[in-house]
Amino acid sequence: MVGACLVGAVAHASADLDRRSRRGPAAAAVDALWAELVEWHGRPPADAFYDYAHPGARAARVRDLARWNDEPKRSRGDVLNLVDRAVSRTILDAVR
Repeated sequence: MVGACLVGAVAHASADLDRRSRRGPAAAAVDALWAELVEWHGRPPADAFYDYAHPGARAARVRDLARWNDEPKRSRGDVLNLVDRAVSRTILDAVR
């Protein structure tokens, strides 16, 4: 069985950006993924939670995503579904 890290994938995707500009896109990706994860688990819509996050709050979001990703029952399909939903949310937010 091969595993992959969702948060590591976000970091890898932003690795080609210079160090200062990397933080913005990576943080936005973490926030969008976390917002979808929150809704997926039946909590209220998280739109208000991901416009700005204190660094400590964002670190907690990273831990939430990593913990969810690392659950033994987690499937590749689950992770790709979360990513697809976060991408859709981002697109819809951009066109509003």
